[in-house]
This record gives sequence, structure tokens and C-alpha cells, in this order.
Amino acid sequence: MSAGTDGEIKKVPSEEKEPSAEQIKLLWDSYAEWSKHLRTWLVAYGIGAPVLFLNRKEIWDIVAASPRGRLIAFLFLGGVTLQIGLATLNKWSSWGYYTSWQWRKANKPRWYPLTRWLVDQFWIDALVDLATLVAFLTATGLTLGLLIPA
Repeated sequence: MSAGTDGEIKKVPSEEKEPSAEQIKLLWDSYAEWSKHLRTWLVAYGIGAPVLFLNRKEIWDIVAASPRGRLIAFLFLGGVTLQIGLATLNKWSSWGYYTSWQWRKANKPRWYPLTRWLVDQFWIDALVDLATLVAFLTATGLTLGLLIPA
């Protein structure tokens, strides 16, 4: 929108056309698929790395003897917990939002405003994913610091 010389507001032509409903669905499906892949990789790493340490006695002995051993375990388990919590929050908010539309009641359920708000909050996903990455990178760095002599 732009104000003309006569004060009338005119629509400025956009270089991009509004996406169709089909294009929006494809974009959403792509986002959902990448989100699922990232969450799978994060949880696999958060569980797999500690399992690797536990299965190698020499690594376990070093990590367990370190004063940072508990912090390392907390960071790995904390990252996995964050991802499980995010998946649960997304599942519940999606269910609440979409079933509110499915039931097509004149009066939406009490939970509708909260679930509608949660569904629109991308920053929650981004923040939890970032916190998970920081936790895993920190835990990995601390572990490698114990295993690689200075």
C-alpha cells in the first residue's frame, strides 16, 4: 500500500504473487517434514552419544571420573527432554486448534484461544531447537575436552 499524491491509498503491485492454497499446503508439508527430520536427528544424537560413551569402558571411566560428568549427562538428557517437550506441545496445540475447526461449533472450546496462539508461535520451536543445539554442542565439547589431551 502506498499513499498517492492525492492522499488516496493505492495498492502497490508486488513482484511476488500470493501463493495458492495448494502452494501453501506444499510449503507447510515441506516445513513439517524438515521439522520431523531435525527432531529425529536431535533426539538420536542426544541418546546415541551418551550410549556410545556408556558402551566404551575407557570413555565411560574418563567421563564418570570427571567433575563435569554430571553436567555432560544433564546437557544430553536436557536436550532430548526439550525436544520431547516441544513435540508434545506441538501435538497438543495442533489437536486443540484443528479439532476446534473440525467440530465447527458456533462457540469454540475454552482452549481454542490458547491453542490458536501456540500454533502461530514459530519462535518457540526456534528457541527450543537452538537451546537443544547449544546443549548438545556444549556436552560434546566438554566430552571431547576430556578425551583429547591438551
